[in-house]
Amino acid sequence: MKFGYPTKVFLLAIIGLTGTLSSWAQPADQLKRASELFKQANESYSNSRYDDAIAKYSEYIKIRPTVATGWYNRGLAYRQKAEAAMSRPDFEEALADFSQAIKLDPKDADFWLYRGHVRLRLIPVDFAKQVPAAIVDYTEVIKRRPMSAAGYTGRAQAYQESNRTAEAMADLN
Repeated sequence: MKFGYPTKVFLLAIIGLTGTLSSWAQPADQLKRASELFKQANESYSNSRYDDAIAKYSEYIKIRPTVATGWYNRGLAYRQKAEAAMSRPDFEEALADFSQAIKLDPKDADFWLYRGHVRLRLIPVDFAKQVPAAIVDYTEVIKRRPMSAAGYTGRAQAYQESNRTAEAMADLN
């Protein structure tokens, strides 16, 4: 089906309009509150106050549940908290948040990358599930960002965990 120029412009305008309707449906004071929470959460994260960042991102997500960056940023805060304490529950929370971010925006390579990183940390807990899933996540990163050293090194590490040395070496090279 071919569309003429005016039809294409109209369709693009409709697509763009539907993306902003969710913002219009929320009162301005809610959107302003969400914006302030996001800024405060980012500041807490920058100052390594991860519990406070998580709480503020959670409030932001209540207002803007369809915005992938809220889920992603909260996942980053859970991951940092988990790294500091080697906390399995926090790694699992991070995994869930990165997964939700991917559901909302599967094109963002960083969402896949950090979910892969968390899966590597969860390998001791559930080797059979996490290794193949980490390989899938890192493969998605490489598809979206072919020059990603982090994608290749992460996948190499997952391959190495499953004794697939030749594939690990190929990624490292």
